[in-house]
Amino acid sequence: MPPQPYKKEKQEGWYRQRTYPHFDRPLSFERAKDYVTNPTKVEYHEFFPLLAYDIKARRYRDHDDRRTKSRPIKYAAHLDGYIYSYYCLLLSELYEHRIRQLSLDESVIAYRSGRGLSNIDFAHQAFEEIRRRGKCVAIALDISGFFDSIDHQKLEEEWCKTLSVTKLPKDHLSVFRSVTKWAEVNREECYKRLAIEDEKKAPRPLCKNAREFREKIKGKGTVQTTLLTVNNHHYGVPQGTPISALLSNVYMVPFDQVMKELESKIGGYYRRYSDDILWICDPQYKEQVMQAVDTALEDRGDHLKRKEEKTDISFFDTTKGRLEADKPLQYLGFIFDGRKHLLRSPTLARYWRRLIYAVRSAKRQARKAKRSGKNPQVFKKKLNSDLTHLGKGNFVTAYAYKAQKKMGGKDIRRQLAGHQERINLEICNK
Repeated sequence: MPPQPYKKEKQEGWYRQRTYPHFDRPLSFERAKDYVTNPTKVEYHEFFPLLAYDIKARRYRDHDDRRTKSRPIKYAAHLDGYIYSYYCLLLSELYEHRIRQLSLDESVIAYRSGRGLSNIDFAHQAFEEIRRRGKCVAIALDISGFFDSIDHQKLEEEWCKTLSVTKLPKDHLSVFRSVTKWAEVNREECYKRLAIEDEKKAPRPLCKNAREFREKIKGKGTVQTTLLTVNNHHYGVPQGTPISALLSNVYMVPFDQVMKELESKIGGYYRRYSDDILWICDPQYKEQVMQAVDTALEDRGDHLKRKEEKTDISFFDTTKGRLEADKPLQYLGFIFDGRKHLLRSPTLARYWRRLIYAVRSAKRQARKAKRSGKNPQVFKKKLNSDLTHLGKGNFVTAYAYKAQKKMGGKDIRRQLAGHQERINLEICNK
């Protein structure tokens, strides 16, 4: 029988027990529910600063061009996170009703639970739409700094419309203010200030008491500088809180409406997956679509812009009975040229790097075991289970092969050919 908190999580849809170190301790389901369902408590709740860090991923363009992409993540204290999750659930139900009323249900495809679909399904639907049309243009667009560019006033307006009110209730206003005028602390600097060398051994909570938090984090009453950084801009929401993704969808409702109206007018195909926008239409409407997107983004705020360098335009046409593209379309991690469905190069590169790192880690463990007089063998069973077609729920079986089964063909399987042999080769390499 699973632990009780996880059973309650499934019942309520918002509670999840976590144990990461922060400025407070996790709460039981009963205590969390008692707090978050009380509007008065939420209205007067004092939110802790978010802990901030960057997720870094290496990007390879060619042999000599290796870049690192950094994505900022900010995560909330435990009780704050419960509040965000609960209000996300409340707002989500109203948002779903609203977009159904506006006929946007099929257009917005990211950050919506209960649909049972993944990016594999969404990419497949788009590629099938291109097949159905034959001659068409596919326009893939990307919004620059999406979460950092959300206009606070316009977000509040859409939040009110979603609640069908003219002014946010005081508890919702408290949540709104916490994700627009938030404070954050760099996690690395925080651990350094608190003399924490190993996150696994970090105390829960991070500070022993309110005095230590006030002196070492806020820097009050001491010569130490404050670690707090406060967002004083009129735009931006933190990426990483349980409610941020939903708020980005709420904020974009007017944009989605404009796109839907144009879709009906020109007989196009519009989909938005967070900040990734896809249009499929007759080639004659390409410029009209591009202009409409730019204008609608400008209407959402001064800081919302399209990434010119990440705008991909692919023209498809049928030649001698075969669908072909002048340039393969890249969408939601896949590539489609009219005939083949492939995984994008960065997706493959991440898999191969993970494979190599996992084997090297296993070899280090084997050498350590040998020095201790234990079995020095590299255990291939776990490597095969985590990284190859012999396992379940891993990248190969649960993602790559699933995509191939959905989209057809054998090209994705060919991209991963030899992955088990690669493990054996890495094990043999010194």
